[in-house]
Order: sequence, then structure tokens, then C-alpha cells
Amino acid sequence: MLMKTILLFGLLCGLLFNITVFAQEQQSFNFDKQAIYKMTYQPDSTDKSSIKEEYMELLLNDSISLFESTNKGIIDSLEFQKTMDENMLITSLPYSPFHYQILKQNNAIKTFDVLDEGSFKGPNNYYYTEDKKSFQWEIKEDTLTINNLLCQKAELKFGNRKWIAWFAAEIPISDGPYKFSGLPGLIIKLNDADNFWNFELVRLETISKTITINFKQDKQPALTTKKEFLANKKYFAENSLQIREMYGLRVTSGRSEMLRNSNEYYRKHSNWIELSF
Repeated sequence: MLMKTILLFGLLCGLLFNITVFAQEQQSFNFDKQAIYKMTYQPDSTDKSSIKEEYMELLLNDSISLFESTNKGIIDSLEFQKTMDENMLITSLPYSPFHYQILKQNNAIKTFDVLDEGSFKGPNNYYYTEDKKSFQWEIKEDTLTINNLLCQKAELKFGNRKWIAWFAAEIPISDGPYKFSGLPGLIIKLNDADNFWNFELVRLETISKTITINFKQDKQPALTTKKEFLANKKYFAENSLQIREMYGLRVTSGRSEMLRNSNEYYRKHSNWIELSF
């Protein structure tokens, strides 16, 4: 137990050090197109009844795109307005378990995410960068008509999963849901080989929207690497109770049951879109 406490303390101190050194500042972007995807996912790989869905948005202009949950977009918009008007009253907010924002610009994919949903007080917000060139698609000859769009098949290995995409060359946008991009047309449908994660384009429309990211001064994201982030996220999920206790949670009774519930929750929500092993 002492060794685990020392390891936890070392991990958290290391994360805190990153926050004091590498902070990503507020940025604003103007977008003129929006693609809405219906995302269907299975958080528990052993239980098909756990399937859930959420709507996601891909915001675009000629040089940048931003992918996020539509609910997160609503939350951030209202909270940003609140920073501009302290008298603004927010009575309720939608909920999303997906806190990430994925910014694609030039050859870089920058992911902003949190280790924990916010129920502990330690360092939590991070970002890491990947190279778009790491997406090595294999374009197939197979075609399929989806919503009157002629689509072509492409396959890719990413995040320890095999992915199948259907893209429409007649929509000359080399982008798609989540981090996926680099095909000669917009991705209309995407799923992994096990069918745990599915994205389907619902609509594509012209908009005029300004999005500001990283506007919360007390939650500026710190630079890390993808490998470190996924490893730490997994560690936090597996040891969430112990970490909360280190940050001041006092458990006077029922600790064994709390630990059991925490472990069960992780087991039922561990089928992440990218696997860390």
C-alpha cells in the first residue's frame, strides 16, 4: 500500500509539473461548414445492451477542422458567454461523457482531453499532438451508395483497432469524424471491425460559427504525449478511489463497497475508441 501511494504521488506530481511548464492558451476559430455524425458505441465490449449513441459535430473551414460532441459544444458556448457576462444565468446544461476536442490543422492533429470527468481536484486537462501522415489508408475498389452518395471503401489500423471507412469523392473535404482524415473525400460512414464504434453522417450544411477553445483560465491544458495520456487515463480509471483519497476524500465507512463499485464501473466503460495496449 505504501509503494502504491508513493507511485501515485510521483505520477500526480509529474502531471502537476507539466501544467506549470506547458500551457495551451485560448484560441478562436471561424467555421463555415458543419458535418453532424451520429455516433453509436458499446462501452462494455461484453454487453451489447450497453450500446449508446451521441451526436458529434465536425466544424470546418478551408484550413482547420474541430471535432467534438454537440453537447460539449453547447456547454462550452454557454460557459464562454458566461465569462463575457457575469450576470448571465445558466439554469441547466446538457451532459456528455466525451470531453475531448480534436483540432486538425495543416499536418497536425491536436487532441484536448481530460483524465477524469472532474470529480477530483488534481491536474486534469491535457493536450497532445499527432501527425496526420500517420494515417496510412488502404483504398479499396469496393463502392457503396449511402444516402444517394457514391462512396468508396478504405481501411486503416489505428488505436489498436481495424477501421473501415466509406468516403464520398464528390464531397472534396479530406476529413471525417474523430481524428480520421486524409482520404480524397469526406468520410460518410466509419466503423471498427468489431462494430463497437460507428459514425454515420447525418447532415452537412453551411454555417457561420465562431468557437473559442481553452477559455477557462483555471483549466488550461498541459502538454503531454498520447502514450502518456492514455496510460495515465487508464491508471486514473483503475485507481480513481485511491486518487480521490489522496486529494482529500474522506471515507469513514463502506470503502470496500465503494472500491468494488469503482472497479465495476471501469470494467463496464473500458471499451475506449482507442485502446492503450
